[in-house]
Amino acid sequence: MKKKFTIISAVAAVVLLLCVTLTACATGVPAGTTVARESRTGLDTLVSTRPSNWQRIVSNKDAFRFAALEGEPTSQFTYPAGDFGGWTVKNYDRSYGTYPAIAAPASFIPLTAEFAWQFLDAGRDVTLSLSSGYYVYGPSLQHLVPVAGELPTHAVMIDEPDQASKTIYRSRLEKPTDIVLCNGSPPESESAYAAASGTQLTVLPVCYDALVFITHKDNPVDSLTLAQARQIYSGEITNWNQIGGKNQKITAYQRESGTDVQQAMAERVMQGTKATAPPMTKTFDLPWGAGTAISKYENKPGSIGYTFKVYAEKFYNDPDIKVLKIDGIAPTDDNLRSGAYALSETCHGVIRAADADAVGGKFLGWLLSEEGQRVIRQAGYVTLQ
Repeated sequence: MKKKFTIISAVAAVVLLLCVTLTACATGVPAGTTVARESRTGLDTLVSTRPSNWQRIVSNKDAFRFAALEGEPTSQFTYPAGDFGGWTVKNYDRSYGTYPAIAAPASFIPLTAEFAWQFLDAGRDVTLSLSSGYYVYGPSLQHLVPVAGELPTHAVMIDEPDQASKTIYRSRLEKPTDIVLCNGSPPESESAYAAASGTQLTVLPVCYDALVFITHKDNPVDSLTLAQARQIYSGEITNWNQIGGKNQKITAYQRESGTDVQQAMAERVMQGTKATAPPMTKTFDLPWGAGTAISKYENKPGSIGYTFKVYAEKFYNDPDIKVLKIDGIAPTDDNLRSGAYALSETCHGVIRAADADAVGGKFLGWLLSEEGQRVIRQAGYVTLQ
C-alpha cells in the first residue's frame, strides 16, 4: 500500500525532488547551478548560478543536511563511449538525514532553490525536479496523512560527481514528507480529511506572493479591474482601446491547465467564467511527432499574460515588461501584507502537529525566524513584516 500511494501521490500532486546532479561536463551547466523544470507548461528555466550579490545568510548550514555517504556501493556500472564515456556510477543505500522533505508547487521553485543554496555544499549542481500535476493550494495535504498506518514517502535522488575520478556517487533516499508549502490557506476539505484521519495539522503563514498581470511597457494601460481581466480572458474585450488603450488587438497568453498559476487564475479571476482558447504554437517532439502547445508569453505591445509576482521579478526580469495594477493598486510588499492588492496570496507552511520537535517543526520554526525571513526575502518573496 505504501508503494502504491507513493506512485499515486507523485502523479496526483507535486513531489519535490532535490537531487545533486552530474558535473558541468555531464549536464552542460556550471557547478552550483539550479535548474528548474516545470513539466506540462514548457518551462525549462535555468536559474543562473548564485548572483554576484547572493549572500549566505544561515549561520549554521549544518542545521539541515542530507546524511553523509557511508559504506560500500550496492552496485555500480560504467557508461560506454559517448557523452558519459568513462564515468562510473556507484549506487549506495543512504539515510535521509535532517534536511526537510518538502512538498511544494512550482511557484516555490525560487524558494526551494534558495534553501538548497543556503544549506547544501557550495559547488554542487542542484536540480529541482517536479512531477506533473500542480495545484494552487497544493500539493495535497495527504502528503502528511498516514494511509493504512503508513505515511507516504518523499523520494530524493542525489548524484555527487567527482571530476578527478570520473565517478558519480548515487543514492536514493526516502522519508515521509516533513512540510508542505502552499499558496493561500489549505482548503477546508483537505483539513477535514486530515482531521478525519486523526492527523492534527499546524498551519502557519510564512510569506506572501501574488498573481500579477504583465504587459509591454509601451502599453498605456496601467491598471485593470478584476472584471476587465475576466472579460479579456473570456473574449468579451478584444482590443486595448476598449479599456483606455491604443487601437491594438489584445493577445491574451495563458498557462496550461493543472499548473498552480493557472488554477490561481481560474479561482481568483475567472471565477467560473470560461476562458477563450489560448494562443497555440506548433511543436515537434520525438517520438510523438508534430503537435501543438499553449504559446509562451511574448512581450509585444498587444500582449497580456499572468504569473506570480516572484516569477515576474526573477524570470521575466525584462525592462520592457511592466506589471499592471489591479483597481489602481500595485502589488507592492505593503499592499500584499495588508491585502489591499486584490490578488495577494498568503503562503503557508503546514506540518503534522505531532512533529513540532521533529524536522518539520524545526524547519517551520526556522522559516519564521529572523534568519529564515531574510532567506525568504533573498529568494524574492515578501516577508511577513
